Amino acid sequence: MVHAGRGVRVPRPTSPRRLAISKRSAAFVKVRPKGNGFEARPSINGRQISVYRRTEKEVLDELARLRLGQNPKDVSRFTVEKWLMEWLGREKARVETGRRALNTYVTRKAALDAHVIPHLGHITLAALERSTVKQHFERLEQIAASKGLSRHSGQKGTRVLQIAFETARTAFNEAIEDGLLEGPNPFAAPPGSRRSIKPHHEQAARDFLTWDQAITLLGELQAGDYPAHAYPLILTALTTGMRQGELLGLRKDRVDLGVGVVHVDAQASATTSAGLQLKRPKMSKARTKSRDITLPVETVTVLGAWLDRVAGELVFPNSAGGFIGRGNFMARVFRPALDAAGLPSVDFHSLRHTHASVLLSRGVNIKTLSQRLGHESVRLTLDTYGHLMPDDDAKAAQVFDGILSKQRRLRAITSVG
Repeated sequence: MVHAGRGVRVPRPTSPRRLAISKRSAAFVKVRPKGNGFEARPSINGRQISVYRRTEKEVLDELARLRLGQNPKDVSRFTVEKWLMEWLGREKARVETGRRALNTYVTRKAALDAHVIPHLGHITLAALERSTVKQHFERLEQIAASKGLSRHSGQKGTRVLQIAFETARTAFNEAIEDGLLEGPNPFAAPPGSRRSIKPHHEQAARDFLTWDQAITLLGELQAGDYPAHAYPLILTALTTGMRQGELLGLRKDRVDLGVGVVHVDAQASATTSAGLQLKRPKMSKARTKSRDITLPVETVTVLGAWLDRVAGELVFPNSAGGFIGRGNFMARVFRPALDAAGLPSVDFHSLRHTHASVLLSRGVNIKTLSQRLGHESVRLTLDTYGHLMPDDDAKAAQVFDGILSKQRRLRAITSVG
């Protein structure tokens, strides 16, 4: 028998593993396989929570750490800092199992470390009030405004304040689910209210290449001394709108050159210990877990010639047959090519914006674009690229001019008859 804290006894498990909640309780918690890890769903203070970890042992350790059946007064001693550090540990575990992108974890941790934990960390979860959160972030916004800071101002910009707020709200939702907080969430709007206390931020327009500039970049990649994969990779990015991780994780069996379609159902995602690994793309959050993108003829031709030269499973492997490193590609290929071609210094993600701007300017409807980009909703596409859509207000008026003109002609004919 293994003892895991006062009032908690962990018996040697059979399948599925069971954890006795307390000596006085006949209830049991089952640990079952789920996804790439294991999950238990115990109840604390009458609330069922989810404990998900990579291994069964980690689940059992977490259940022991939570001290199931403890006095509610012990729970009340959880400070904001203690809980957020615990939550970040869970997020790190999710990175290892492919449920969270490493970049997302790093960004969220930095935001909490800079704007939440140093200022609110000493307060207990139960004592933190919405008014305190509101005043804190209003003060940070005023500081940012007085210094003229924007989304490009690192850990002091207005966008990172939003990230800190949204991350803390997510963490507090999980604290409520775990029974550590009765609620309501101090980072959420009151029930029935549409008024949010989230910091205000106006999204700055992203710099991206025009299509003429994109052609210049492709020409530089063809003529210059760059790795052989550079030209087909960038061409595919520009003509499909795929994310960088989706391109780096693209496998040969997902490309059907016969019908000119690429099937996107995975992306190369960084982990904290195992480097790049394949995981489901962002589209998996929506109802559709993958998407098909039709390729233009030129891209089919270039990919066909390229794949004849490539060994292994990946479409765009490194020299050893593994994943191309994002940072390495940006530092040694993408940015040098932009500089050599005399083009603006943009990031790889901006190639999706170039793709979107070309399609919108040619009249492709927003739903089709949303599907190609793998967005969760058309609303997200509109919010992101709506400013690139041509202004058709004059054309709308011309439609009604045509309708009304036709009616006048019909009335004239009728009156003559």
